[in-house]
Amino acid sequence: MGITEDLASITCRGAVIVGRSLSIDGHENNRLRVVTHAHSDHMVDIVESIRSSPKIIAHPATFEIMEILGVTIPKDKIYKVEYGEKIGLRDGTVRILKSKHILGSIQILYTLESGVSITYTGDFKDPGGGTEIPESDIIITEATYGSPDYVRPFKDIVEELLADLVTQLLSKGPLIIKAYYGKQQEVMNILRNYGIEAPFVADNKVYRISKIAEKYGLRIGDILLKGTTEAEEIARQGWYIYFTHTTSRDLLNNAYGYKYTILRLTGWEKTLYRAIDQNTYVFAFSGHSDFEELLTYVENAKPKLVIVDAYRGNKNAVRFSTYLEKKLGIRSKPLPQQILCY
Repeated sequence: MGITEDLASITCRGAVIVGRSLSIDGHENNRLRVVTHAHSDHMVDIVESIRSSPKIIAHPATFEIMEILGVTIPKDKIYKVEYGEKIGLRDGTVRILKSKHILGSIQILYTLESGVSITYTGDFKDPGGGTEIPESDIIITEATYGSPDYVRPFKDIVEELLADLVTQLLSKGPLIIKAYYGKQQEVMNILRNYGIEAPFVADNKVYRISKIAEKYGLRIGDILLKGTTEAEEIARQGWYIYFTHTTSRDLLNNAYGYKYTILRLTGWEKTLYRAIDQNTYVFAFSGHSDFEELLTYVENAKPKLVIVDAYRGNKNAVRFSTYLEKKLGIRSKPLPQQILCY
């Protein structure tokens, strides 16, 4: 069978379609639904899938996080998968691969009966390290930072640099770290690995997700639920890190007079960190590959065709696809061609 674009596609609602059986990170009628991780842009139309998909496939940690985020999957529709697991389908075999993004993130490698292999990366970083790179005839890749100007020269030492900054800011008083679910727990693990022992405080959702992360092997350590007697005692002492969602306006009770600092983590910064004001900083920490890492994945996978996810990557997906074709001579196409469905 030739490598043609009809073997894989992305719908205008963001569903990644491979083979005759799977719909990934979006809904399509009469198909098994895969959720690669528990972020909202990969749980698109999940209510429709709960209603009509035969099964919903995800890593066990993803199901647990989804439950905390208010997405309850009926038990008879849950299909838990582990890294390395293989699933036989009517037109081929699916293998579950590890992806470094957030807790529970997976990639899908679909090998058709014809022998053609199709990989959907989902969101990822650290290709060849925390993210596996299978050789594949067709790759469907994310490209959140697919523009050539999104390169982080400090990415190999960013964890150490983050720990250094957190240590520095903690010396001034309590610290608020704002990040997305999943990224928060990755950062907690990093800080513990670099010897930062300050207790963590978190709201209900962040606290519960962190306990799940600890169950799956991340180092979380001393973490307290905001509003409890124990958390109030820590607040009185004035040495702790409060983790909250990046969009949350929830701030700390400043009844004890300590001056806190806010550190917001984002992948969109091109410099390591910068001050917004005297007490607010942004730091360039991402769960996604930069442009160089995207190229590393593609070049090592040796595909004959690369489909770039434009539903989530937008203009950067178009830029990355164009670069692959014009600079590297790799056949590529951004999909879907239009985001709005008519």
